[in-house]
Amino acid sequence: MDIILLEGISTLGKLGEKVKVKRGYARNYLLRLGKAVRATAANIKYFEDRREELERAEKERINIAKKRAEELSKLHLIISARVSEEGKLYGSVGATEIVRAIEAAGVEAHKQEVQLPNGPFRNLGEDFAVNIYLHHGDVIATVKLNIIAEE
Repeated sequence: MDIILLEGISTLGKLGEKVKVKRGYARNYLLRLGKAVRATAANIKYFEDRREELERAEKERINIAKKRAEELSKLHLIISARVSEEGKLYGSVGATEIVRAIEAAGVEAHKQEVQLPNGPFRNLGEDFAVNIYLHHGDVIATVKLNIIAEE
């Protein structure tokens, strides 16, 4: 199914691009959430009429994401976790724990923004770098993370 993106989506393209996606993905996600419209003649005209408004809204979202990235980059998180006598964690420190620590520091974060390519952290350590992907991967903030033993 051909669609026109009404906002940038990291896996598909930028605002205004015409892309081909599977029908279910278009119907159940992109069209339903208003992130895209079908690429018909009427919708192409509709998009061109609203292009300036959509581009302005996209720039505003990028500016907000950049401000959040500045706040996030200043953070140095400390998460305490239960450990065994050998120094290994009982369980792990994942995206949920990282988001809780960020929010405890007074900055907004969402679990979907935290990406851990090597999976959750399973060891104690200092200065782990955690990337927070804001605004479809265009804006990325790096947060420093220390994992210490819970007393």
